[in-house]
Amino acid sequence: MDENITITAAKRCLLQIAANYEVYVSDFIRDVEEAETIPEIMDAKQKFMRWVVADLPLGPSECPYCLSCIDKDGNLDCSRCEYAARFGFCKDEKSRYRNVTSARDDLSRSVEEYWEPED
Repeated sequence: MDENITITAAKRCLLQIAANYEVYVSDFIRDVEEAETIPEIMDAKQKFMRWVVADLPLGPSECPYCLSCIDKDGNLDCSRCEYAARFGFCKDEKSRYRNVTSARDDLSRSVEEYWEPED
């Protein structure tokens, strides 16, 4: 894929994530302002944390390296990836990408365990 097209596609996806975050922040502010109890505040915090973690820009559609490695058939050809050459293939167990996604998954589980309202 042409570098300018790659950059444009990555920017479009990243700006959509930024727009999502604007909505998350707006909803979070509303939820906090409307909260009248400690559990409602805790629910608002947990909901916001879920959104933030879930929407981290870690997918191939947000990665200019991935986007630049899409072949003419629309398949990802990681053998040409400059990121992989420098930091390891994303799918490799010890890659930096895998470390980040594993940390995200751990954080996601921790956010779920962070708060449970009393029955």
